[in-house]
Amino acid sequence: MFLNLGRRHIFERMACAGAKANRWELRTGRLQEDKKQELEVSAQNIALPNLIIEDTPNLSVGEICSKSRAFAMETRLDFVIIDSPSVVNTEESILRLKELARSLDAAVILTMSLPRTNWRTKDFRPQLHEFANTAAAEYADVICFLHREGYYKRDDETLKDSATLIIAKNRDGYFGDIDLKFEADYALFSEREPEDIP
Repeated sequence: MFLNLGRRHIFERMACAGAKANRWELRTGRLQEDKKQELEVSAQNIALPNLIIEDTPNLSVGEICSKSRAFAMETRLDFVIIDSPSVVNTEESILRLKELARSLDAAVILTMSLPRTNWRTKDFRPQLHEFANTAAAEYADVICFLHREGYYKRDDETLKDSATLIIAKNRDGYFGDIDLKFEADYALFSEREPEDIP
């Protein structure tokens, strides 16, 4: 994973999400003993040799590709996550990453935040046209949005734990909406159990 946040910060968030431990309680020393044990197990599960977090700032696309290939020589890479959209905003960058995905036989996932143009829509949903005229929109095989209507309608209690994975583009499969559960205390999105579905 090539991320803007520091390795320690990301690791803490992942471990807390896995254990469903509140990060504020952890940082203020208020975490219950049973949660501390669950957090330790979660951290051990994350600290695997094939999970690599690269937090070197300002890497170029070429450096990301080189590092990914070097990592792949040490362990099997199932996917590469890049949270540095500023370095992948050209057609050449996107095509190099697609070639990286083919050569590694691994998914390359880019994450980015959308501009707030969805405030103009009635239901606040992100729209595919917000990616119009971008290399990412043209060459991506799959484009998904994570949407929380409750973020915009905070007075509606029925929406506070609801989220939607919107698969807006998929060259080879399903596209549409998938209902998710959102747990704000852990910044965790998960599949809804049948009893959670309204």
